[in-house]
Formats: sequence, structure tokens, C-alpha cells
Amino acid sequence: MTNNIDRLTELCPPPPAAPSTDWTATEHTLGLALPADYEQIADTYGPGAFCGFLRLYHPHAPTQWINLTGPMPSTIRTQLQAELETGTYPVPIDPQQLLPMAVTDNGEYLYWTTRPTPEPPTGTTANTSDVRTWAHAHGYDVPDRGRIPATIIDAWRNAVNGRDGKRILDGRQCDVHGRVVQNLQ
Repeated sequence: MTNNIDRLTELCPPPPAAPSTDWTATEHTLGLALPADYEQIADTYGPGAFCGFLRLYHPHAPTQWINLTGPMPSTIRTQLQAELETGTYPVPIDPQQLLPMAVTDNGEYLYWTTRPTPEPPTGTTANTSDVRTWAHAHGYDVPDRGRIPATIIDAWRNAVNGRDGKRILDGRQCDVHGRVVQNLQ
């Protein structure tokens, strides 16, 4: 099965070599874990722009204006906070829970929400409320009511009872940040 990064590289071939990034140090600097798919795109493409238009914030960006660990993310959050307080252009979420992840040449920003996600509940008895909360927080499409698919309950149980402190999701052993460390299928 082809994953999303494989499809992206077919459409937009990456440069020959991208700089290596110490994601643990980057996440420590930011004070939060980054999405595994972002890290994969950044590792594949490095700093730069898609179609000369969409620029991903990257730890190795050539300028402070698109450096993920530089001053711009904080500057943008401060501006959003001021606009929220004055009612100029209020955003529907606390600006301190937003992390700019890309910018277009038109000056439009794309953000991640950085709200903490609930940890998997302890124990193995499947309380449907706990399973739904956990599943939503980890990107699963689960109905708000009715039967929870067995694959989601299994993923919840595997996350709760992960081997060696690792979480197992969708047949893949992942580290605490959701990065695949071993494909178990």
C-alpha cells in the first residue's frame, strides 16, 4: 500500500539531499511533539518551497522568516493574540495553542493546533467514552454514538498495553511521538 509521502514524492520529486534534523532537540526547543508526517516531509524535502509558493517552516530554513525554531512562530502568535484582544481578526482558538507550520507567498499562514491530547487510559477494560476520547485525539474516525469498530478498540488496547513502552497503532510499533519504529505486519 502506498502511503501519502510516497504519493507526494511521485507528484513532486524531492531534492537529492535534505539536511538531517535532530527532531528530539527541535521538539525540546519548541516544547511540544511535532506530527510524524510533518517530520517525514521535512526530512524528505528539507527547507524550501512547493511550487515556489508554499513554504514549510523548517528547523534548517535559510532565514528567520521560515525557521520553525526561530522568532516568527512566537511573533505570529503574539500578533494573533493582539488581534483577538482587540476583536480585529479574532481566531476561534487560543493563539498560544497555534503553531505556524507554513506560509504562502500571499502571506497566508497554516497552523497546527497544539492542544494536549489525552493519554491513553490505564487498564484494558474498554470504557466506550475513554476509547472515543482517545480515538478522536489520535486521529481515528470514530462515531460519537453506536458501535466502535473493533480495529479502533484493538488500537486503544495496544496503545494502553504497548510493548517496551512503545505504542502499537495500526500494526505499527510507534514511539511516544507516533513515529513508526517497526512495522509489525
